[in-house]
Amino acid sequence: MSRIEKVEEEMQTLAIKELDKLIGESLWDLKPSLNLLSWDVARDGSIIATGETRLLALKNAIERLRDRNEEEEYEIVDHPQHYGGEDASHEAISVIEEWGLGFHLGNVVKYISRAGKKPDQTTISDLKKARWYLDRYIERMENK
Repeated sequence: MSRIEKVEEEMQTLAIKELDKLIGESLWDLKPSLNLLSWDVARDGSIIATGETRLLALKNAIERLRDRNEEEEYEIVDHPQHYGGEDASHEAISVIEEWGLGFHLGNVVKYISRAGKKPDQTTISDLKKARWYLDRYIERMENK
């Protein structure tokens, strides 16, 4: 394998890792296009990007997804999507206030309701946070 081929292979590996982060591992596909003169990066059967080589197709997909992500504004303060959004009939804060849950139990509901929905947070991490608050509340109740 030539030095150029090694560099291309390393760049392709890095591009694949970046796409895995942007889209999710195994949720996208790289394959020869139908005309066999280029490569396509697809998700759910829809082509995201095309390139003359595998590496160029990956690069184009990364650039397109990064641009799309920058264009999408993500509300983090006023009715964020990971808590149901403005149109949700049962947004976490409304339920917490209506039920008078207080700090500990309110956080339990909050973390359960957003589990797997907040960018850069896994379902497991949110459920562990919910469990931590619930365990702390139970401990306080037992010590009274």
